[in-house]
Amino acid sequence: MDATLDYAESHFSQILDQVMGGEEVVLRRGAVAVAKIVPLDGGSAPAKAGKASEWLKTARGSVKALEGESVDDLRSAYYAEKYGLKE
Repeated sequence: MDATLDYAESHFSQILDQVMGGEEVVLRRGAVAVAKIVPLDGGSAPAKAGKASEWLKTARGSVKALEGESVDDLRSAYYAEKYGLKE
């Protein structure tokens, strides 16, 4: 399926339903393809509702900033480690 960015913005949940059903969606700005939304794991199984919220309940408060550290410092350090970047 192809969709314009305007259509995708106003019908995003419908697009996600199609992607979860296994379909790939190409997003276009005018005639130019700018992005593709593809299902994870081939779209064979819809995401289970509630998983993210359950994880958030357990993760909340598990990371504590040291004195003088900001959330931006923590975020930068996380991505630097994850992607092998220098801070």
